[in-house]
Amino acid sequence: FFFSSRRRHTRYPLVTGVQTCALPIYTVVDPLAHVTPNVAMNNFLIDAAWRNKVKKYIFISSNTIYPPKGDQPVAETDFIFSDIYPVYFPVGWMKRYAEIQCELYAKYLPEKMTTIVVRPANLYGPHDKYDFNKCHVTPATIRKVADKMNPIPVWGDGKEVRDLLFIDDFIDALIMIMDKQNEHDVFNVGSNNGYTVNDVLETMKQIAQYDAPIEYVSGKPSMIPVRYIDSNKIMNKLGWSPKTTLESGLRQTYDWYLKNKEEFNA
Repeated sequence: FFFSSRRRHTRYPLVTGVQTCALPIYTVVDPLAHVTPNVAMNNFLIDAAWRNKVKKYIFISSNTIYPPKGDQPVAETDFIFSDIYPVYFPVGWMKRYAEIQCELYAKYLPEKMTTIVVRPANLYGPHDKYDFNKCHVTPATIRKVADKMNPIPVWGDGKEVRDLLFIDDFIDALIMIMDKQNEHDVFNVGSNNGYTVNDVLETMKQIAQYDAPIEYVSGKPSMIPVRYIDSNKIMNKLGWSPKTTLESGLRQTYDWYLKNKEEFNA
């Protein structure tokens, strides 16, 4: 996981649960790569937090736990027992198991620990993974343009839709949850906007002033075609809202990548 080095917060003893990344290729080729290590890590982490009397535990879950809803945004109450999108079945259920653990530690133990579950949109920004073998589509797209690939390859037709959120906005949301939320709850955290891969690519081409042709590549692993996320709950209940536009977030990320690209081009 990646966090901006500018953010510091020490008011509460806090543990944030994370996972190894749910990459498309591993989700299809080796689903257990998301299940076995993450179940163990999540078990040990939440139990260690509870035994060490951590005051507040935030678990970073995933929007993969939701059923497919097409153009309708998924809300926190939209989890349906049997309807996780098939390619997300392993990672989605792994996350749901960890969410149930959070509820257990918050509600059903004699000595309770406050836990909050956060289901983020697709995050991007500086310090993300930019290795093509490990990264998601947005950092991959940023790198392809920054490295001036010609043509620029895109898996599929570029029409997959995702809610994208800049990492600093996500960290602001975590800090606000830590400050204001004092009982167990679940929050989606996203921009309330959907962007296609083509949207990101065209914005990146404008930022980099690079207009190479696009090559659409068929036969690659694909994920859910459309995922909109309803983040109105955190906006209305806690007063959080994202501040970074897609263009601004991509520009900041592009500038960071250019300064650090040797790390990924060695």
